[in-house]
Amino acid sequence: MDAVSAAPALGAVAEERNATWDGALVAFDSVARSYSSILFSRSRGVGLLLGAATLTSPRIFAFGLGAVVWANLVARLLRLDARALADGQFGYNALLVGLGTAATFTGNMPTIPVLALAVVGAVLLTAAFRASLGASGLPSLSLPFLAVYYLLLSASPLTHLAYGAYAIDPWPGDYGAFTSLAPALLPEPIPLFLRSLGSLFFVPRVDAGLLVLAALVLHSRIAALLAGAAFGAVLLLDQHVLSLPEGAMLHVLGYNTMLTAIALGSVWFVPSRSALGLALVGVLLCVMVTVGSMAPLARVGVPPMILPFNVTAILMLYAMRQRTSDGAPKASFSLADSPEALVAEHRSRTARFFALHPLRFRLPFRGTWICTQGNDGQHTHRDAWRHGLDFEVRGRDGELFSGAGAEARDFHAYGLPVVAAADGVVAKVVDGIPDNAIGRMDLVHNWGNVVVLYHAPGLYSVVAHLKPSSIKVKEGQSVRAGEALAACGTSGRSPTPHLHFQLQATAIVGAPTLPVHFHHVVVTRENGENREAREVVRELCPAQGDALRAIEPDSGIADLLHVPLGAAWTFESDGRRETVRSDVGLLGELHLRSVERPADLTFEEGDSLLVVLDVAGRRTSALQLLCAAMPRAPFDAALPTWTDVLPRQRFRAWPLRLLADLVALFGERAGIEVRYSMRREGAGLVIVGESIERRSRRSPRDDHPLLSTRLEVERGVGPTAIEVTYAGVTRRATRILSFDSSSRRSPS
Repeated sequence: MDAVSAAPALGAVAEERNATWDGALVAFDSVARSYSSILFSRSRGVGLLLGAATLTSPRIFAFGLGAVVWANLVARLLRLDARALADGQFGYNALLVGLGTAATFTGNMPTIPVLALAVVGAVLLTAAFRASLGASGLPSLSLPFLAVYYLLLSASPLTHLAYGAYAIDPWPGDYGAFTSLAPALLPEPIPLFLRSLGSLFFVPRVDAGLLVLAALVLHSRIAALLAGAAFGAVLLLDQHVLSLPEGAMLHVLGYNTMLTAIALGSVWFVPSRSALGLALVGVLLCVMVTVGSMAPLARVGVPPMILPFNVTAILMLYAMRQRTSDGAPKASFSLADSPEALVAEHRSRTARFFALHPLRFRLPFRGTWICTQGNDGQHTHRDAWRHGLDFEVRGRDGELFSGAGAEARDFHAYGLPVVAAADGVVAKVVDGIPDNAIGRMDLVHNWGNVVVLYHAPGLYSVVAHLKPSSIKVKEGQSVRAGEALAACGTSGRSPTPHLHFQLQATAIVGAPTLPVHFHHVVVTRENGENREAREVVRELCPAQGDALRAIEPDSGIADLLHVPLGAAWTFESDGRRETVRSDVGLLGELHLRSVERPADLTFEEGDSLLVVLDVAGRRTSALQLLCAAMPRAPFDAALPTWTDVLPRQRFRAWPLRLLADLVALFGERAGIEVRYSMRREGAGLVIVGESIERRSRRSPRDDHPLLSTRLEVERGVGPTAIEVTYAGVTRRATRILSFDSSSRRSPS
């Protein structure tokens, strides 16, 4: 075989090896995540630590691992959801079945086929519960395990399954010097806490509990804190309220309440003080369910096991899903890998994309208008209509009209287009009401000519006082944000031409108002030097006197900041090279992904601005620097300034990050607010940022921004240099560019 024909064969072998390796890695991850899923984690490292905890009893470890492998094989043969399989969703209930079987029954020959059949049942029940409970937005938790395990206990008298002595005896015992010395070395509550953690995996040992605790801390410091608080509450109740029998009852209470606290305080709700309060309520309810179910379950010969956690968690989650508004605690629908990531994501989105409603509103006009009456205005915006807004237009001389202002056409706002503030459907149109003479009002038809748009359940927008016969839309018609609806007039209770805008909960003209915030508004203010300063505000409820306009896209700036699909940029940072590529996700989201380092930046590129939604992964990646230097950028020819908020955790050293994780439940300082500006340099663009927060307030010498950034962008090339300085430490990433034959620079 010659070299030419051998090359494809070698390539095929390499691809086959890569495919084999990828398949093995997926299989390994599905096993590891079956372990970690019990602690609501997806981490491979957490799974390995939990596997090591079960290894303290080799027979329990073997039964558990065998059950997971067999469950994954059954799920694959049945062609169940591949993504759920890879995440360990079909394995963790089978794992509990394997661990419970090893801890309850002897290892005689009939146990193996019974366990194999029980695992098949657990897989089938997991698929069924995921479908049925998932339709209501509820998790299946460990209900499949409980159903199968209770079935095994009930069937054992009629089978050859033989009960064995509980696999692990309480300490002190003959399990090594450390376990035997634990009572002398540790205060009594600590071994109890560790054994409760170990009991979750059917190994109530101090050494196993230490490994479970290590896995919990690795997954989340917040979750570990919640587990400790839950167990502390159980100890207090045991001392002052309960009268528990001696034995393993305290362990059962311990792991049930700890899982309840973790689930309610850091998984299904964003960690916060209110989520902590909900978790403690869940702990008390879980104690009641556990103690109350002991006697009824004992009559049928089954232990409580993990049933109280399942009952309490599903009950409270279902009840909280019935709330009419998602307030405190805030429900979590995120795919974040840990409670810490969930907190960071929630705080970042709240600070950067604050929204009162499920969609963003733009201004209902084009060009620059003045807010002449804001919320709680002095004329008509009172009581039920306090959130209304009035807008007019000033001329260059600062007046609202030209000439004598005796006629409607003298006013600058009269006849200008009124546009949709968001996508919607026309719900109501009122037309044919004549304009008023200047200074007169129609008190019979207060709102004059009106267009009401439906945007979402319980959310309508109203534009009123429109010019008669100018309305361009009909009821039932779909409209897009920015589409012309009508022209500004002076109909209704409008002595001079102006536009009235409000949000309300129904389509009834004149219904009570709802609060409104407009997004990405350019506000013009005097800067004290007889100059106008323009700033893009992320969200704004206009106040009287504010001069507002929407972003006016500039094609030149948009082209400079455009990220071409499939682009590959190579940066050099800290002496290492890193290539990032742009692509599109399954849901249409835009990404920049690092080739060499696990890092991913998600962004939106609209007609008027580019916005980074999130960045995840390695802190040393150039994508982290890019996000800090340009979290958003408006394509506005006026080159306005704007502010954004960056999470502090991205810039802290790891000891401070760990400390911040522990106090995240109780609140934390807001992120770092940074003011950005851009300027043209030649054919390119430079974006600079400085935090409003200073490094030191004591010494004028050290009065520097806590954070400063600089991004250079070149036409046809993209970002060429990024520089981020935090607390005096600077990191840089520089594009590696090559020269083509015509001596023009081109991206590498």
